[in-house]
Amino acid sequence: MSEESSTTPIQPLGDTPRSQSPRLHVVCSIRSSRDRELLVGWLESIDRVTVSTASPEELAVVPFDLCIVDQPTLSQSGDRLLARSQRAQPVALPCLLVTARSESHTSAGRAVVPDDLQPLVTDIIKPPVRKAQLRRRLDVLLEIRQQSKQLASSNAHHRELLELLPEAVFVIADGEIQYVNSAGECLLDASEPILLGTAFLDYVASEDQSTAADLLDPETAAAAVSEHRTAFVELELHVDGEAVITEAAATPVGLDEDAVQLVCRDMTERNERESRLRLYRTAMDEATVGITITDARELDNPLVYVNREFEKLTGHDGEELLGENPRLVQSPRTDPETVAEIRKSVDAGEPISVELINQRADGTEWYNALTISPVHQDGELTHFLGFQRNVSASRAQQNQLAVLDRVLRHNLRNRLNVVLGHAETLADGTSTEAVPIHASAICKTATELLALSEKTRRFRTALEADAETTTTVGLGGVIEDSLGPVREEWPDARFEYRVDETARVQSENAVRFAVTELLTNAVDHTESEMPQVRIEVTTADGEIEIRISDTGPGIPEDERQPFDDTTETPVDHAIGIGLWLVRWAVNSAGGDLDYEERDPHGSRITIRLPAVADSPNDRT
Repeated sequence: MSEESSTTPIQPLGDTPRSQSPRLHVVCSIRSSRDRELLVGWLESIDRVTVSTASPEELAVVPFDLCIVDQPTLSQSGDRLLARSQRAQPVALPCLLVTARSESHTSAGRAVVPDDLQPLVTDIIKPPVRKAQLRRRLDVLLEIRQQSKQLASSNAHHRELLELLPEAVFVIADGEIQYVNSAGECLLDASEPILLGTAFLDYVASEDQSTAADLLDPETAAAAVSEHRTAFVELELHVDGEAVITEAAATPVGLDEDAVQLVCRDMTERNERESRLRLYRTAMDEATVGITITDARELDNPLVYVNREFEKLTGHDGEELLGENPRLVQSPRTDPETVAEIRKSVDAGEPISVELINQRADGTEWYNALTISPVHQDGELTHFLGFQRNVSASRAQQNQLAVLDRVLRHNLRNRLNVVLGHAETLADGTSTEAVPIHASAICKTATELLALSEKTRRFRTALEADAETTTTVGLGGVIEDSLGPVREEWPDARFEYRVDETARVQSENAVRFAVTELLTNAVDHTESEMPQVRIEVTTADGEIEIRISDTGPGIPEDERQPFDDTTETPVDHAIGIGLWLVRWAVNSAGGDLDYEERDPHGSRITIRLPAVADSPNDRT
């Protein structure tokens, strides 16, 4: 080595400030004491370098960032150094060979290095060499060392991150797996040693082979990245005979982009979860009770979900309701105390069950059996789940039973009092001449009670028969059937009727009962010896009207409650049960009842029913 001095002082290696630069350890193992002393002395003048010497035997164990050896040391310890260098991979362990002045070698500087040690020797110098030239060579060697350490650290960190990823990651070159992370091992149910070198397509279902082949093509992956169209695609894998649904995306990797990094997401659990959610959503959408969900975290607790049954119950489109408070569908007639009770429970986040009156979009009302349940997530009240059932029918039935009970008890009590009074007179035996009178009164009262029982039986039978069929019939035939028994009992009565032949009804038994009862009342309560009754049936705008007009005295005002009372509460003054049964029969057919007085005398009762279309299986 030359002792030539440089005009410029030697500076620390690299451009990194000294305070941030790690020290680099250089080991010299050179037999020539003169060359060794010159080299060590020069290296010690460099701030970032720590220099030491070592025998050929010690090179296998002493730590260093760069070793400088001569030919004898290389021959003696080359194999051990090569093994150490290979163990250090991917971190480089540079080795600088200093040749003797008398040795000749090629311009490549490799003639003096045996073939098996070529991977060990990083560079070769031959004295004499200028310090500036040596400085540049050392800079390069030590930079190789530093960059390889940084790259190894970065690779290790990258690998640690890949190992922590929940998605499976594969590096695939020429169709074979070159790397797999822990999630990938779990996905394919095999360890890394088994998977490395195997063809990834061996795990792909036959119908997805073409899709997978495109993913594994580096050129296709590179084009997708450059065009910003990289996306996950569904890929079915077969693992141990079981289908595993995944989403996969590929990006090119490698210096030459000759491999792809494939990321696979196991969609099995998510698909199962989404399937369950779809099932829950379908079950809620198709439930036969109204279901609502409100967001308790938002101002005024707005609706965020309504099912189809709730739309049917309210007559509102779901989109109209979302964002509104459920009070939108409450009727103005809802009991304020019930509303206050609901508000109190909602404010307290407590469940509640109440019954209230709701109003449809068309203004009609219905009784709603409402249940509200709070929903908590992670201890926080987030939503309210509401269930609504239309209990109008059961409410009406309860009211009907209450009215029926009141009327029947009144009628039975009055008539039995009559029977009891006449029976007591007969038992007294003081007047034998009056026996026929009392016996006749008892018989008349008993007949009335039997008639009352028969009337309620016919009402029940009619409704039960209609519940078992959906057949429609011509209304003209129903009117004729109703007139039959009335004509038979009152042959002197005159009936005039005009019927729209296109009019059809579905609940024929309920309609027949109602018409028969009204015709009977019309002729039974008239003072004329030849009662006259007119029946008109018209159809317009999807509605049938049956108008029954008579010339009798009309219905007393205190007996018109079945026409006026919409709540069907038990009456204070008991009346005849017949009109109540007529009303309930008409209601069961989907219709309503109206009464008006005629001038100068008489009355008209109108039955309004929904018109129905005929079908090939219906009867005339």
